[in-house]
Amino acid sequence: MKFALALLTLVAAAPFARAADDLAPGKPAPALSVKNWIKGEPVTSLEKNKTYVVEFWATWCGPCIQSIPHLTEIAHKNKDVTFVGVSIWEEADIPKITKFVDDMGAKMDYHVGYSGNQDGMAVSWMKAAGQNGIPTAFVIKDGTIQWVGHPMELEKPLEEIKAGTFDSAKFKVAFEERAAKNRLQMSIQKGLGAASKQFDAGQRTEAHAALDALVAKYPDAKQDVEIVKFNWLAKEDYAAWETKATADSKSGDKAAIQRLLSFSLNQAANPKGDPKLAKKSLDLALSASDKPDLMTLQYAAYISEKLKDIPAALKYTDMVLAQIPADNAEFRKNTEKKKAELEAMTKQK
Repeated sequence: MKFALALLTLVAAAPFARAADDLAPGKPAPALSVKNWIKGEPVTSLEKNKTYVVEFWATWCGPCIQSIPHLTEIAHKNKDVTFVGVSIWEEADIPKITKFVDDMGAKMDYHVGYSGNQDGMAVSWMKAAGQNGIPTAFVIKDGTIQWVGHPMELEKPLEEIKAGTFDSAKFKVAFEERAAKNRLQMSIQKGLGAASKQFDAGQRTEAHAALDALVAKYPDAKQDVEIVKFNWLAKEDYAAWETKATADSKSGDKAAIQRLLSFSLNQAANPKGDPKLAKKSLDLALSASDKPDLMTLQYAAYISEKLKDIPAALKYTDMVLAQIPADNAEFRKNTEKKKAELEAMTKQK
């Protein structure tokens, strides 16, 4: 599972020398712009005749935390490659980021730095390449972008890039298709962010009108807009929200269940969120089926952990393990690691 900025953190446009949508495999890699180095010697440039992996993450990103040990394993197997983890999409709380890295210890064994929230490499790399979710890794060889994707899928392409057997033309076609969809989503998120600012400022009529205009311009925004309106309804009319949430849980509609899960995640992950509402919304989503699907259970495990309900997180993690396809060994391995971490938490209490 990869975390996008949708609803949790909204992408905002920022000025930068490089055009906002021209970074792709085959293009020269932008400069490294790290504001604070947290671990390892600073990596100030991407040298020719060398291979680098630049991976983007954040302390709040659950999938990032799960993928970090795997990235370290790959780094240990590829001593000739320089690995750099760059924190983005979070405020410059360097003591907090440093503590996170220190707590990860040997599980995060590569160069680590902080580039900025919605500036720096969040713009010159991620936004420029049409990437709207983390963790995301870039492979650079001889100063040129070779591959962009999830760190859990990094091992095979990195091996092929080093060996000179990577099919870059085929990958670029698939990349451009995904990037186009991501850029559309980023435009939608920008509109959602603007409407949310209006709502928070008390301009609620204007905010609703802005969301309606967004759907008219981007029909693909409908589901995200419905999620935002569902979130707003809890503030505008709790009784109406409760009625709709209950109806959604009984509707059998996947989009309705997604609304409940997204609402629960936002309440659980937001320091200003309501834990009771997060739990209520999650329980309603889970009640929609006698056998919740894999995605719902992943949400349930993560949300329960954010709510500090470790026994529930363990229960849902076990249920995830029971549904992982037999051929997905990597997914099982990382879920088992997460289970071990949760079990360790219970022993510490």
